[in-house]
Amino acid sequence: MHDLSGSNLKAAAEQWRLRPLGIPEAHLYDRDTTEPGQKPKYQEAADKVNSRGDGSFARITAKREIENYLHPDAIRDALEIEVEFGDWDDVGELAAKGVYERDGGADWGSLDDAKRGKKISSAKKRLCRDAAAKMTVARLSGQDPGGELEGWLRSVGDLAAGPEPSAARRQAAGS
Repeated sequence: MHDLSGSNLKAAAEQWRLRPLGIPEAHLYDRDTTEPGQKPKYQEAADKVNSRGDGSFARITAKREIENYLHPDAIRDALEIEVEFGDWDDVGELAAKGVYERDGGADWGSLDDAKRGKKISSAKKRLCRDAAAKMTVARLSGQDPGGELEGWLRSVGDLAAGPEPSAARRQAAGS
């Protein structure tokens, strides 16, 4: 797994890192839009991956970001804050603001963009590490009743099981 956040996503789609090994790639992109119906920010990168023809695939979240699939109870248990959000809210910012205020911070709006950005980045890391660890099947079902995340995982599992290894994969494995 690589940290391919933000602008690194486009490069990852173009680099096709596993091509020399004949191994298809699975990419998951945040939609990064603020309302339904807007073109996903990384649609072009996903289209590139999906057009490779080697079994690689890309999926784009139906919600704003991966953090929107976290259950508020998991966030509460991990970060000790109460947060309510919908599919299109910026959960990272809401969590950062909640932690800031919990710790006695005065006015979130008075922070300059750089400080606010650092706090949001830190909160997103904690959400993906700590709150994700507090997720249960019941919590996931509550946040993802359509089973989108399960579908991604099944697709990755199918990809990992894959067909007979390609010649390049056999050669890389030394057989």
